[in-house]
Amino acid sequence: MINIIIGKMQRTYRYRIYPTKGQESILIAWLNTCRILYNQSLSERKEAYERDKTSINYYDQANALKEGKKGNEFLTAVHSQVL
Repeated sequence: MINIIIGKMQRTYRYRIYPTKGQESILIAWLNTCRILYNQSLSERKEAYERDKTSINYYDQANALKEGKKGNEFLTAVHSQVL
């Protein structure tokens, strides 16, 4: 769903997709990878704050993800912009 605000009026466009069985399995795998990565990232932030009262920002985690993708087939299967 895409929201576009024009002046004070807001328009919403909805797009429906009809993936094949192969495409559907790829999308499900991507969603699972993103879900796991999000939960791990959130856990890392919470643990750092509870342990040291320090906050980890998005850029720190994005740079760590870049390094973590090297040689990790689990993460390289998903496009970088999706992660």
